[in-house]
Amino acid sequence: MNRSYQEKIDEYGDVASFFQRSFKDADICILSSHAHKPATDHVRKMIRELKLRAYNVAAVFLSNGYDDDAAEISLRNWDERLWLENPPAESEVVIESQIAKLADEFTQLLIARATLL
Repeated sequence: MNRSYQEKIDEYGDVASFFQRSFKDADICILSSHAHKPATDHVRKMIRELKLRAYNVAAVFLSNGYDDDAAEISLRNWDERLWLENPPAESEVVIESQIAKLADEFTQLLIARATLL
């Protein structure tokens, strides 16, 4: 997904429809969601759909977005939880640079783990 489920919900429909029409099986799938209500219910349904397909399901939490709703999502039936430090940034330039660095580090983590399997 290049945008969160909630940002494209008009296109995707409900979670079951998203998995029927838009989801593509792959070795690694990255689904994006907001953390506020009703996203907590969307995430629960996404986890179910992924587990029905025998995926290991990990949550990735960004430190600057961790609030009560994110904590509620953390309680879901994840196989793993990952934490990325993403401190608040002052400018758009810093934000873009910080996100690029986090994306690179996350990619490196996935590659390193894949070599262990």
